[in-house]
Amino acid sequence: MNKRNFKILGIFSLLVISLFLINFASAAFANASNVTFGRNVTANYDEGNFSVNWTASGDPAGNYSIYIYNDIAFAKAINNSATGYSFNNFTEGNYTFIIGAINASTATEVNSTPNVSMYVDRTPPVIVLPVYTNATAMKNTSQLTLNVSVSDAKSGLTGSVCLANINGTNQSFAVLSGWCNFTQGNLMGLSDGINKIRIYVNDTVGNFGFNNTFWVWMDTTAPTAILVCSPSTITAGDSFPCSCGGTDSATNNTGLNSSLTIGSSTSPDGTSIPVGLGSFTYICSVTDLAGNSASLSTTYFVQGLPGPASSVAPTTPTITSVVNSQIFSEISPGITSTMTNFDASTGIKDIQINVNSEAQNVLVTVTGYSAKPAAVSVEKSGKTYQ
Repeated sequence: MNKRNFKILGIFSLLVISLFLINFASAAFANASNVTFGRNVTANYDEGNFSVNWTASGDPAGNYSIYIYNDIAFAKAINNSATGYSFNNFTEGNYTFIIGAINASTATEVNSTPNVSMYVDRTPPVIVLPVYTNATAMKNTSQLTLNVSVSDAKSGLTGSVCLANINGTNQSFAVLSGWCNFTQGNLMGLSDGINKIRIYVNDTVGNFGFNNTFWVWMDTTAPTAILVCSPSTITAGDSFPCSCGGTDSATNNTGLNSSLTIGSSTSPDGTSIPVGLGSFTYICSVTDLAGNSASLSTTYFVQGLPGPASSVAPTTPTITSVVNSQIFSEISPGITSTMTNFDASTGIKDIQINVNSEAQNVLVTVTGYSAKPAAVSVEKSGKTYQ
């Protein structure tokens, strides 16, 4: 072989050795592939503490460049782990990752992975009570019903739970189709006054929403009925003597006494205007918003004829009568004559007649009245014969 050929062979051998060294150097660092996320809550959302993992091929001691894009921001980290990069950032946003392998010999990147993304969700759910009337008055023996609307525009409500704290104890209710419905909110033992309704709800990645803008007004104190009947005795046609009202010491957001329900009735005729003569019972009742109630009753009397200034005529009762008569042709001394066959409404069974001297053609008439007849000037009280 001449020198020329030897020289060409030497150059060729150096070229082969150079390509071999380049290929060896390229294979000496670890390429990254199969990028995945670890410690993440869902495939697309996390609270901000997760890992970016990949599969390494080649030298396990190779370094990696981790490129992190958050919207328009950019960051770069170096990691010498062949298994992953730990990410801790609680700033909400969409984070995109690209992993580049670094050639340890040349300190250059020769491989990068496709983009992978994870959204850091730090927004809590939105909690509203659209049906509830704020400051609803309740007794502490009642159960509170709440319909809570829950929404989350980021990671959603998978595994979410509503916690309601009304009386110092958390009560748990599941979230179903964006709602958690309380049908037995425990109010037992709450003191009178304002009591906050505290609602907590978590979203899929564990952010907690909180709403304490609603409250329940506890009222276990009964109102006070105020009843006045003056005078207690009136003449038919006079003004009605009774009035009904009330007060409530447990004020609420609508103001003292403004929400009391006041009712009255008169027994036995059921009206609040005296329409007849006699004794009447007047009943005054008051009820507050929470359902606590109180009542008072008293008696007034409507009597006699109207006074001179009254234009109302007295009520004249209708009097009915039943007459029974019998003629005895002769009644002799020592012999008892008996009158029978009375109408049952008279209340008389028989009358026995005895005389000291003989009498002829004796007429006996018995009349029964439904009320005192005008011919009788004095009315007797109690149980009397008609």
